[in-house]
Amino acid sequence: MSLPEPERIRIDPDEVQRAVLPPSPRTQAARRAAPREDLPRVDPLATGALVLALIGVPLMGCLLGPIAIVCGALALSRLHGREDVRGAGLALAGLVVGVVAFVGWMGVMWWALVTPQRVLPLPAPPPVLASHAQGLMDAPPHIRRALLANVRLTCKGPEGQLGSGVSIASGEGRTLVLTNHHVAECAEGVVLRVAFHDGEEVDGRVLWRGPEGVDLVVVEARTQKDRQAEVMDLKTGAQARVGDGVFAVGNPLGFDATYTTGVLSAVRRVPLGPLEGRVLQVQAAINPGNSGGGLYSSAGALIGINTWAVERTRSEGLGFAISVDTISEVLRDADTSLRGLVRPSPEEGVSR
Repeated sequence: MSLPEPERIRIDPDEVQRAVLPPSPRTQAARRAAPREDLPRVDPLATGALVLALIGVPLMGCLLGPIAIVCGALALSRLHGREDVRGAGLALAGLVVGVVAFVGWMGVMWWALVTPQRVLPLPAPPPVLASHAQGLMDAPPHIRRALLANVRLTCKGPEGQLGSGVSIASGEGRTLVLTNHHVAECAEGVVLRVAFHDGEEVDGRVLWRGPEGVDLVVVEARTQKDRQAEVMDLKTGAQARVGDGVFAVGNPLGFDATYTTGVLSAVRRVPLGPLEGRVLQVQAAINPGNSGGGLYSSAGALIGINTWAVERTRSEGLGFAISVDTISEVLRDADTSLRGLVRPSPEEGVSR
């Protein structure tokens, strides 16, 4: 029995001619690495729009946001109707995120500008700083006398009203203090207290009030000590000219016997109730608590009572004092004991 003849494959000459050799491995790898030319490319402007918008969200959206919006809009306009370039979605996303970044940053900046910043208050000074001042006797004589004549007036009540005054007479167990009406006029049931430089503090009572519109009073304080050497004379015509140096003594914010210097800026005529008063305008530190304190010439003569000060939000150190000349004019209507406190000084004069 013979074996079957194996099957033979016949290849026509035409098939041999159509046969193609397979590419080498190197050629196949190069083809795989080469970009496919049939895929559309991504528009770089669309990609840039999205990148700028994303960076602008945490950083500077107010600047990068508008740039991303412009880039996204330009990319959308030039991608419209084209199939060989893609990236419309990226451009649209960049445009939207750019708008969000810009609006968000502008909102934050507007809020930061219009929201008032809370200013932390300075810590209150310890009580010892507001206690009785030391070294008064070491001051020059003309300043020392003004410091010793200064008193502190307080209304012992919930509001704690505070001011200054000047001792103008003393004797027979009492001291008379010249000050402002708004300093010594305490609420009903509130006690007015008068404190002197050496720590003595006694009750005070208003002995005389100036006419309506004149912010002056005289307070009587019953003291245990003879304070004749601490009083200031009320001399009319005390010398002071515009441009001369002046100084003020008072108790600003409760700091006893505080001395500040300045310049007499102007002398003005101001209606004060029934009369036209002379008011001294000074460029000096006049703070709350200085009201009722004395204004002095550079030689130490009492020339006025500090009464008003313009708020520091509107000016810097602009204060006004009622002159001694006006005070003497007002005291003419007081009783005999008070009229005798004013002594004319013909040899001296305030520049008018």
